[in-house]
Amino acid sequence: MFASVIGYLTIDPVFTAMGADATTLPMIRQYMGPWYLSIVLLVVPMMGNAALRASGDSMTQARTMIISAILNGILDPILIFGWGPIEGMGVTGAAVASIIARGVAAALTLWVLIRGADLVSFERVPFAEVKASWRQILKVGAPAAATNIVPSVASAMLTRLVSGFGHVAVAAFGAGSRIEQMALILPLALTSALGPFVGQNWGAGHNQRARDAIVLSERLSFGWGLVVWSLLALTAAPIAQRFAGEPDVVAPLQSYLVLATFGLAFQGITFSTSASFNSIAQPLKSTSLALLRTTVLALPLAWIGAQWNGLEGLFVGVAAANILTGLAAFWMARPLRAGVLPDPGAR
Repeated sequence: MFASVIGYLTIDPVFTAMGADATTLPMIRQYMGPWYLSIVLLVVPMMGNAALRASGDSMTQARTMIISAILNGILDPILIFGWGPIEGMGVTGAAVASIIARGVAAALTLWVLIRGADLVSFERVPFAEVKASWRQILKVGAPAAATNIVPSVASAMLTRLVSGFGHVAVAAFGAGSRIEQMALILPLALTSALGPFVGQNWGAGHNQRARDAIVLSERLSFGWGLVVWSLLALTAAPIAQRFAGEPDVVAPLQSYLVLATFGLAFQGITFSTSASFNSIAQPLKSTSLALLRTTVLALPLAWIGAQWNGLEGLFVGVAAANILTGLAAFWMARPLRAGVLPDPGAR
């Protein structure tokens, strides 16, 4: 609720700082207002699915996400453009569709947590025990939260930097970022499973199994990144024509797909390493990687690239940051690949 209120009250200053103007701000308010007020419906599935994955159940998350995505896909055109007696709501309709889909996902997750997995208890627990649990969770959770916040802030700052090249550049950057997220689907899926797997085996003393999982995840992510970047580079033109909302966006989007995604393989290594450090109670190392990629590398290199060669130079700077961070993550993960993990009892 705190995040909802703060987000709602800061829509104008935050998005103005990101480059929004009087033309785009009204549409942003229409979408982000309802979006912020429904954050609780986003948080419940995130936390619930994490608990289910840690208990060995990954299928519930998959089913919930599929149901939510299908429902969102059905509701979007109906609520945006209208259908029969339902009047179209435009941008607000897109937000409402997302809220309904999130609500269904939250309800399904809670049902499984309470009825199926029996992971939620309504019994009273002594506050001393609750405090001790909170302390243990926050030791990992607080740095892990920072790890997730830092890239979001950096993305906003990058968007601001891109906005200096005009609305067309911002549109290309936004579309390219979404395509890039789709390209990273395998590394992201691997890391979502890697954390619980490594954590369980580390806690049980099976360091070799944890090590094997880390190495396999790194190799698969790196190989996937190379293959996907090659495909994106070869098909950048038709993809850009398909996803660009207007003709002027095609050229910069094509440049993004060829240049900015060059570091995909190294991003996979960073994801695997960060998830592994979080799972063995060393979250500060994950946070340091996030800070390295964004604050130390991405923003300065993107700015330098922009001064050197405009928007294309900026994209090269982003790719360079991903490559250098991946190399740093690979170096930091040397003990993990050697099977040398800290003592679980020393937490």
